[in-house]
Amino acid sequence: MSALPWGLGLGVFLCVPFVSSVLASIAMVVAGRLQRGKERHVAENGRNAANWGLTYLLLTVVLVGTHFGLLYALTRDGGSIDGFFPFGIIILTWITVSVVHVGFSIAGLVKGLRQEIFSAPAISFFSRPEVDDERR
Repeated sequence: MSALPWGLGLGVFLCVPFVSSVLASIAMVVAGRLQRGKERHVAENGRNAANWGLTYLLLTVVLVGTHFGLLYALTRDGGSIDGFFPFGIIILTWITVSVVHVGFSIAGLVKGLRQEIFSAPAISFFSRPEVDDERR
């Protein structure tokens, strides 16, 4: 099923902040990579979902890690952060990326159910799948 890897991206709604994002990303990557060697649109959607899942995972780790790392560094000696901005821009960027992730997951799910290929702008971690001519 070409929609499965994209549908797993909606696991971000498990409502465990940050952890849900990591789990949804990993699920997308694993399910996407398991689609290799299948029909062209299934394999292509799997690759695209895996690429986006890994991109989202990377963004989550960097942005959330930076946010909490800075929070710790700035407050460890009893210091405080006055106001939300500009410090909050990092976590707001991650929230924005997460909303975009949900949109991509829904679009990929719908396109996959229609047996169409969906591609999100992502880092190309995985190359195009090899597919037998009979399955194209």
